[in-house]
Amino acid sequence: LSRFHKLYPGVVVELVSGTTDALLKRLEAFDVEAAFVSQPFSATGFETMAVFEEELVLITGRSVASVTRPGDLAGATLIAFAQGCSYRRVLEQWLGKGGVLPSRSLEFSSYQAMIACVAAGTGFAIVPLSVLKALRATADVRQHALPERIRANRTHLVWRGTPSVALARLIEMLGKG
Repeated sequence: LSRFHKLYPGVVVELVSGTTDALLKRLEAFDVEAAFVSQPFSATGFETMAVFEEELVLITGRSVASVTRPGDLAGATLIAFAQGCSYRRVLEQWLGKGGVLPSRSLEFSSYQAMIACVAAGTGFAIVPLSVLKALRATADVRQHALPERIRANRTHLVWRGTPSVALARLIEMLGKG
């Protein structure tokens, strides 16, 4: 987005955040023209373009020695965005396949709050490694590798119908890498 703004300073970009499901609903209602959403999601009626990949990591308090399977989190608290978040969905599916339900869930609206809560030893979360690094929080929590099938996550640009000139330029720019 920074590069797009430099190339097209006259285009006003309004950035809103939300869970994948909430952003897709806003697209359906024509409240937003496009959205960046992460897998898994259903894009019936939308155009999509894979934009980048992220590595997801499980984080816990520093006192947690090792998490290699869902059972290692039995009785712990899930710290996550609200229902509708793709990352939360991935984590809950992994836990469910291992027969684990979190003892409770705490919902937050920012990575900073989630990471601070995990660092305080309250529970566990799933976050992009890039976010941990950008927030300089890698030393505050313990990172645990997730299985490969859920570790690598792809983010897509999603839109509906014929893009505006501005959106077409964004799509073109993203396509060039």
